[in-house]
Amino acid sequence: MGFSSDADLNIALVRSNGTLVASSTSFDNNDEVITVQVPPDETYNLVVTQSGAARTTMTYYGLAWDMFSTNCAGS
Repeated sequence: MGFSSDADLNIALVRSNGTLVASSTSFDNNDEVITVQVPPDETYNLVVTQSGAARTTMTYYGLAWDMFSTNCAGS
């Protein structure tokens, strides 16, 4: 049995003051990834939005994140 997403979801990382930090928007699936280094002393919101018309009345999604103690860019 294959998996078929029932909505096109997008994500955005937003500072508590409303400033957009990063976003991921694909046009036909739920495969969204944000990779960004942020200061640890700020508050952020991860906003999930639906793009286009809903295909069903309910959509399930999962979120995951990781925290790094060093610069993940390798510099």
